[in-house]
Amino acid sequence: MGCGMILGTLGLFVMGRIDADTGYPILFAGYLLFGIAMGLVYAPMQTAAMAAMPQSKAGIAAGVLAMNRILSGTLSLAVTSSLFHTFLRERIQTLVEQPGLGEHDAAELEGLAAGTASAQAKLAEQPAALSGAISSAVDEAFSFALSNILWFPIGLTAVGTILTWIYVANPPRSGSTAPPDQHRHRGRFHL
Repeated sequence: MGCGMILGTLGLFVMGRIDADTGYPILFAGYLLFGIAMGLVYAPMQTAAMAAMPQSKAGIAAGVLAMNRILSGTLSLAVTSSLFHTFLRERIQTLVEQPGLGEHDAAELEGLAAGTASAQAKLAEQPAALSGAISSAVDEAFSFALSNILWFPIGLTAVGTILTWIYVANPPRSGSTAPPDQHRHRGRFHL
């Protein structure tokens, strides 16, 4: 699990280095590292949670683990989405400093990143010379926002990596005398 957490942090860090000119190999490397990390973390985490509980409490352990996974994913998604749209809108306003292009127009043009019809219509209303600049500004703002919001999950994953190395115990080695189950992993979490 610890190695998986390190790979996850590294994968997010690689993805956080993107800019408007980054090619697919960098993104692929980041996604590959993060995908391998998920495989190395989730299965052992589930196994460790089930092994740490008495058989009669295995259902409760599975439910708590699933709830924590969903809750943390939901909260993280909400925070990163909010940060992304804040960074995107502010960057668009900074890059497209045009008289007559206010905050509402920048908010409307933010939809260019998602390809919305209303944003395309707003872009079509702009002078031809300005529309190309707006399109490239939105592309640059999108990569800027994406690379900056990734610092939040990078930080969370780094903290999770440290906590995993500190609190998740290794299984006893074969051939050694293991302490009784009620004393195993005393003082340590066993996910």
